[in-house]
Amino acid sequence: MMQAEIGSISSGTMQPRDLIPVFADVLADLDERNEYAELIEEAQALTEEDYDAAEDDKIDGGTRQQTVGFILEELFEALEACAPQGTYFGALDGDGADYGFWTVEEGEE
Repeated sequence: MMQAEIGSISSGTMQPRDLIPVFADVLADLDERNEYAELIEEAQALTEEDYDAAEDDKIDGGTRQQTVGFILEELFEALEACAPQGTYFGALDGDGADYGFWTVEEGEE
């Protein structure tokens, strides 16, 4: 079974258009049992037009923003589920724009 490597997979951005493709690729590498195939497919199917429309929808709370946000949230949850024991998936403590798999500090479990 392929295991996530400790460290950063994306840094310097918090934009869904940057995060979703990277997160989907990493999840595809880790998803040996195809548990997340549908989610990966949805994420990979997003286009620049979807991201642009989601940005426009922030003003009026449209559905594309909700779709992009939902996919990003689901990717976070799936990657967290793939995190090796003693690690977590998320932003690095102290750098909210550096996402990856990090060791859980003693006493934080």
